[in-house]
Amino acid sequence: LYDSLLWTVGKMLRHINGKKVIILLTDGLDNDSSAGFSDVTNTLINSDSTLYIISRTRLVEPLVKKSKKINFLNQVMQNVLKRETDFVESYFRERENSLRFLAETTGGWAFFPDNCENFSNNYIQLARELKNQYILTFRPPEKSNKKFRTIKVLCRQPLGKIYYRKKYNWVAPRSSIPSSSMRKRNE
Repeated sequence: LYDSLLWTVGKMLRHINGKKVIILLTDGLDNDSSAGFSDVTNTLINSDSTLYIISRTRLVEPLVKKSKKINFLNQVMQNVLKRETDFVESYFRERENSLRFLAETTGGWAFFPDNCENFSNNYIQLARELKNQYILTFRPPEKSNKKFRTIKVLCRQPLGKIYYRKKYNWVAPRSSIPSSSMRKRNE
């Protein structure tokens, strides 16, 4: 999963100017990627890509729980740790939280449909979202050396939830960065 996201940003979206959106259909499980969660998060932020996720975790979880091996391991964990926790359920909620964080950090959403019929509703909702977005911009002071930024957008009217990119990397345009050669010509 993580390697695929890095490949998508690095190969497919690298030369695209303007809005970049990734729509990811996944079971939420990472199968031995060489990249880690923080690598993917940083790459998505730096690429200025928005990630929307439709996750099959809630469809896969019941199938996983039917496995005798998984049930045995879950029972072992409960006995060893002396807790009644359903470790399979905890594992899937952790995966969902990670996916939600990735999507929301980039200004996107994560959907977790409970049944196959909800997939079409999620895609319709996603299409509406992409058609009805507003763009707000912020430009930091030109003399600021701070590149990595965290922002928060609030709405005074309780109209619904606001989705926005919470973190971004500011790279000043070349013309606004004074260089020694530019200063000499201007003096």
